[in-house]
Amino acid sequence: IKQPHLQPARNWFDYLLEGLGWLILLGTFWFTISSYADLGDEIPTHFDALGNPNGYSKKAVLFLMPILSAILYTSLYILNFYPHTFNYPVRITPENALHQYRTATRMIRSLNLSMVVVFALISWKMVRNAHGLNDYIGVFLLPLILLLVFVPIGYGLVRMGRGTK
Repeated sequence: IKQPHLQPARNWFDYLLEGLGWLILLGTFWFTISSYADLGDEIPTHFDALGNPNGYSKKAVLFLMPILSAILYTSLYILNFYPHTFNYPVRITPENALHQYRTATRMIRSLNLSMVVVFALISWKMVRNAHGLNDYIGVFLLPLILLLVFVPIGYGLVRMGRGTK
């Protein structure tokens, strides 16, 4: 079934989500570069559910976080210009297309922002642990990451299921 080719207009909130995403992405690169020289040869790169390090790698691995984040963020940013190519939980009609596309693109923007926050938090956690700072933050990191990923998805799917309102 061919879906209508529409591009919902972005409002101030959409621009805010995108702008924050780009700022956090740039901040993660800056943080990684500025922290790199102060690190030892190996840093913690894997953590258990409580946030305790249980795997180590060469410090160059730290650059994977902002690089992967940039690739994913940019890919989803570009994909968001083609909402007619997405899969939807409801049948897309000319009557509901604009609502569904607007909801889906907002969900992708929110998820994209959440994703760069997750990568930034992981980078920050790796650097903190490399400096010997292991505290209560690790206990909250996994639940926070899960919330950041699943809340935008859940909210978006609920809004899509509500139809054309």
